[in-house]
Amino acid sequence: MPTPQEIIADRAPGFTITDRVNNLVAQAQGRTSTTAFKHVTHDNTSLAVALLVLHQLTLEQRGAGKNGSPGAGGITDMREGGLAVSFGEPRGIQNLSAYKAWLMSTSFGQELLALQAENISGLPARGQFCGAY
Repeated sequence: MPTPQEIIADRAPGFTITDRVNNLVAQAQGRTSTTAFKHVTHDNTSLAVALLVLHQLTLEQRGAGKNGSPGAGGITDMREGGLAVSFGEPRGIQNLSAYKAWLMSTSFGQELLALQAENISGLPARGQFCGAY
């Protein structure tokens, strides 16, 4: 089973494995032991950790996601004289919890939400038994 760092290097070679990444992995490993991740199967734990770290790194790269902000959505207004650009909220997050809205702002976060949902259904996930039917 690959480590979170191996998954990160494979999925996003642009992010080099640094002390910062290793610290984020350690933090994410603590987060994945919480209730929000209780349905993620053991085989998917490294993937969940890697997706959470990739999500955070992507937001940092964009300069978004600070103070719980989900980041920017599409451009709502653009002017040339005086150069002003306005951004709206990311689409479809108005009725979500802050956690889900935050995750919806990157493809890695969306994949993590799908991974969590996949394992909540009680149906076998990737050939494994995940709970009572």
